[in-house]
Amino acid sequence: MTASIATVLARVTGELRRVEARLSTVEHAIGDVVLDAQSSLSQRFHDLQELDRARQEVAGLAEFLDNLAADVPSEWLVDACRASLSIALEALSFALGHGDTVEAALGEFEAFEP
Repeated sequence: MTASIATVLARVTGELRRVEARLSTVEHAIGDVVLDAQSSLSQRFHDLQELDRARQEVAGLAEFLDNLAADVPSEWLVDACRASLSIALEALSFALGHGDTVEAALGEFEAFEP
């Protein structure tokens, strides 16, 4: 099944933006835990800065791919399904290969209890 490169890049952009949002949520949660710990925080703050950097890099990659997608001719096609087969996360593979969201591919799931 082929799709335009712009469409596939838009899928990847969307997934990267979802990952960035998840990283942001985790970053805030960890920040709250670190602040509540009131111990030697220097290493923990450094680790939080790495998480923030990862979140910013994912957001930057999404923006870059979004800009590339805007400039790609619509007649350029790729087989996104075949390319997605190497992705270990089944829901992400399906989302990128078929144009659905990871959440839709996953369906309902149970969150773990703390």
